[in-house]
Amino acid sequence: MKKTLIDVSKKTGYSISTISRVLNGKSEKYRISQSAKEVILQSVKELDYQPDIVAQSLRNNTTYTIGLLVPHIDNPFFANIASVVIREAQRYNYTVMLIDTLEDPVQENKAIDSLLSRKIDGIILVPTGENPSKLEEISAKTPIVLIDRYFEKHNLPYVATDNYVGAYQATKLLLELVG
Repeated sequence: MKKTLIDVSKKTGYSISTISRVLNGKSEKYRISQSAKEVILQSVKELDYQPDIVAQSLRNNTTYTIGLLVPHIDNPFFANIASVVIREAQRYNYTVMLIDTLEDPVQENKAIDSLLSRKIDGIILVPTGENPSKLEEISAKTPIVLIDRYFEKHNLPYVATDNYVGAYQATKLLLELVG
């Protein structure tokens, strides 16, 4: 049976609000003693208490979830991007929902709709379609960042490399090394 804050309260003798403050990292702000904090954290561990993520997201209006859409996860380039995004998101206690759109704009739209229905906090995607209008509409409410590909003359934020400059620099360096 899933343990609740009430179970932790019964075990420790501390109020639910005190326990909640400890679990939310607000012990110092509310001057909760180190010994109380240790008792609460130990009891949480012993009871295997897991917070209700859905209830937290309703209360805080955040899910700590990011959607990541790539066109082909079997491509090492996109697999590497996914790995870096996931690693960085974890540093900030975010979960990443990774979706392979298979380079299909229809699948991309379905995936975006699915992510939005789950109230994710933001989307990072390598776009597959030619029309950014849906993405622009969504970006008014949900942050979106494009990666690797972007739409010229549109205001969607993106991160991309300049392949022309990179190729120029690589060629120039190689010619200097062999010449």
